[in-house]
Amino acid sequence: MKKLIINIVFIFLMLFSTVLNPALAIEQNKQSIIKITAKSSESFDPDTAVIVLAVQTEGKKVPNALQENNKKMNKVLNALKKLIEDEQDSIKTSSFSIRPIKTWDKRLKISIIAGYKVNNSIIVKTKKIDKIGKIIDISIENGANNVNNINFIIDNNDELYQQVLAKASRKAKADAKAIANALGVKIKGIKSVNVSQGYYRPMQYDTMALAKSKESSTPIVPGNVDINANVTIEFIIE
Repeated sequence: MKKLIINIVFIFLMLFSTVLNPALAIEQNKQSIIKITAKSSESFDPDTAVIVLAVQTEGKKVPNALQENNKKMNKVLNALKKLIEDEQDSIKTSSFSIRPIKTWDKRLKISIIAGYKVNNSIIVKTKKIDKIGKIIDISIENGANNVNNINFIIDNNDELYQQVLAKASRKAKADAKAIANALGVKIKGIKSVNVSQGYYRPMQYDTMALAKSKESSTPIVPGNVDINANVTIEFIIE
């Protein structure tokens, strides 16, 4: 009986130890931290322009509207290829659509197809930012009747983004040191670093503002491109 009691007590101590040890481990792993979120933003000059141009035609029958559209678009493409010769530049189709034009027949009281609309859009990507006005003018002169969008971008912005991210990280470190000094503690290390998706804002030009200058070239003035970075760092203190 005595031996049985001893065994029970031993088992109880073993179970108690198993429950207690993780709790002690958790307590020992507890760390005091300062959590800092820092942001950085910088503006840079764009090195590339992206223009979306379109030729839109209408006709009572699809073949007629399509033939007219193809004729005008080919003329636009041939004119642009003479102007854009750099291998870094490109012209590619953005979208193509054929849609019915519907009108309301008062007599029949139904919607009927009165014709068809063909739209062919292209994206022109070029490093020749100073020739944007000329590109638009030549496109319009040769049959393009829509300038849907103009964006000024930095084509390869990884290095610049890393530069901005490093600036945000240094700011987080400086803020943590200032807080630690004010609290009378020391930064021992870093527990975690989290980089949230910074955003990149290209400069978008308002195509509604296009106007002719005296030199007969559409004046386009690119602005700056914003690159942003966000970082959250947990600093261990003691």
